[in-house]
Amino acid sequence: MIDSFRPSLQQQEQQEQTTGVPQAQLKDVISNMTQSQNTTEPSVQTETQQRQIPQSGIILQPKSTTDTNVPQLPKMLMVTDDIFGDSRLPLRFSITNGTATDVTSSGSTKGELNEWYPIVTFHFNEPSQIGLVNVKHVLSGPIKSYDSPEDVLEDANYWENVPLNEQVVLEMNQPGLNYLVAAVQFANGTSGVYPAVMNVDASGSKSEGEDYLEFRMDEGADFNILDKSAIEDIQEDPGFQQAVSNIICSDLNDYGFQVCQQVQDTSDNVGQKPSPDSSTADIASLFEEEDRDEDNGNEEDEDEDNNNDDN
Repeated sequence: MIDSFRPSLQQQEQQEQTTGVPQAQLKDVISNMTQSQNTTEPSVQTETQQRQIPQSGIILQPKSTTDTNVPQLPKMLMVTDDIFGDSRLPLRFSITNGTATDVTSSGSTKGELNEWYPIVTFHFNEPSQIGLVNVKHVLSGPIKSYDSPEDVLEDANYWENVPLNEQVVLEMNQPGLNYLVAAVQFANGTSGVYPAVMNVDASGSKSEGEDYLEFRMDEGADFNILDKSAIEDIQEDPGFQQAVSNIICSDLNDYGFQVCQQVQDTSDNVGQKPSPDSSTADIASLFEEEDRDEDNGNEEDEDEDNNNDDN
């Protein structure tokens, strides 16, 4: 019986001499390799099966962001003051075919401008996927108490076709808080409206600020001082007119100046304060009223002419 086991023992010794690994340890290695193959083969088969399953556009594929009805505009416009640096203006509205669309619920951020005539550059901090034209509109004015909505734009400054990525000089009418609204024109015909509340750190009088700017130019500084445009030109862009009305009313209301809110003088609400949730009057009505005034003036002139003819 003992001799019957000798061949197997000799064979084991020969294998150990050949491989240099004890037989028991060699069996463990072979066992582990077999188990590893058994565990990996099903996963490979599963991945193959998954590749053969038709992909569902709803479950496996992300929703496309190239919808032509939703313009993919840059989310942030930068205004870099030559002294205070960058201020961030978030995208608030998009204007397509003359209609303003609210693209975000966030309000205006806060930035800073230096002196009465700040030297600034409008630019994007990331490349735009849509071609850029220029800053089509820039509107700025004081955040303060106004007697009526009609007075708001009388204290504002307005510029058209401001270049991007170039230093320009703006003009402020009041130190302290001012609204600043810029509309960037893109090559696809869409505009993006970017607002901010700017703290204008201006010292002395405005005339002194102008004198200092002229002095720097006499010393050799080359500044592109923008010529202001007529505020009535905003009427040619009803989308911007609508967007800027919403933004200005919102900024004024945030700082406690509720000039945009209209409360009818009736016996039911006399003496009552405007409700924070009440609808705000659109400053665009300012232009409509001016149009009506002009029309009424033309009608009165016609009536006078007719009366003169009758006489």
